[in-house]
Amino acid sequence: MITILDQIRIFIEQAILSFGYPGITAVMFIETVFPPIPSEVVMPFAGFLVADGRISFLGIIFAGTIGAVGGAVLIFYLGLSMGEEPTRAWFRKYGRFVLVNENELDRAMVIFERYGKVMVLIGRMIPGVRSLISLPAGIKNMGWGTFLFYTIIGTTLWNTILAGGGYYL
Repeated sequence: MITILDQIRIFIEQAILSFGYPGITAVMFIETVFPPIPSEVVMPFAGFLVADGRISFLGIIFAGTIGAVGGAVLIFYLGLSMGEEPTRAWFRKYGRFVLVNENELDRAMVIFERYGKVMVLIGRMIPGVRSLISLPAGIKNMGWGTFLFYTIIGTTLWNTILAGGGYYL
């Protein structure tokens, strides 16, 4: 019996094999917006394809970063436009469908309050925090330029580490 994670992995691999760089961008966008899709599958597989000579390393880093940053920006703007109370209400009502609950939002808010920019930077490398940290950054109106700067750097570093691992494996 194929598990859900196996089905997700197969979908990711097929998207990358069928569409190349745009497939990587799309899957990384979806991964950022819908956390159950792990970047830990996407970028190492893309790195493997680099080692196999099918695509370029810089190409996959660029494609993966564009997709992940696009998703992070969407989540940032949702937090910015909705504000804290409507966001909390949404998580109370629908959080179970995206596997994130209000308690996890609370943790992200506390972490963001304490570490701010640093958490946006290194949070891109922590599963579970990677996507969610964009919400408090938006809710607390971190500032577009600051958010984008730290998100691009953190996302690029994380994608490079994952793709490099896939390449060397």
